[in-house]
Amino acid sequence: MNSNPRHDRRGRARSGPVSSLATGIAKCSGLVCALGLIAMAVGITVEIVSRNFFHYSIQSVEELSGYLIVAITFLGLAVAVYENALFRVEIILDRLPEKPRKVLEIIFLIVFMGFLVLIDYQGVSLVIESYKSHYVASTLLATPLYIPQMMIPIGLTATLLVVFSKLLRLLRGDLSDLTGGGMGEP
Repeated sequence: MNSNPRHDRRGRARSGPVSSLATGIAKCSGLVCALGLIAMAVGITVEIVSRNFFHYSIQSVEELSGYLIVAITFLGLAVAVYENALFRVEIILDRLPEKPRKVLEIIFLIVFMGFLVLIDYQGVSLVIESYKSHYVASTLLATPLYIPQMMIPIGLTATLLVVFSKLLRLLRGDLSDLTGGGMGEP
């Protein structure tokens, strides 16, 4: 039996509030992405049927689908990070001993967090500028552009929290992220 209070009986780091938050964020983001894909599929199918059988086009389907693609892309990043589904050079990493792998992973996560903070800052700046300037899409819906643009900082912030959680888990000694599966796997 493991006597370390930070680990469970199997030696895995206990889930803390940040890890639980990351799990919730990833699950919620995944659900929103799935619903967005379903909404796009339904909308595009209705548009195709409407055009081909009724000779009527629903003008906003393309615009709304574009906004959903932005949401799915940025929210999906948090899910991809959570599940360790991003591109990695595993041919090299898998050959390294555990300690150098852990050090490289920590360095990567810190650099990745820095990159996310910079891009997130730019995303927030974009949203604020669009809001203050009252920018709207030059489409039939005339959507205020800050609304779909908000998905950029929301998705990047969600990803940042998931990356931070992974970093904390590694620093606490939980090496499960180094062995393949995502944070959701035991």
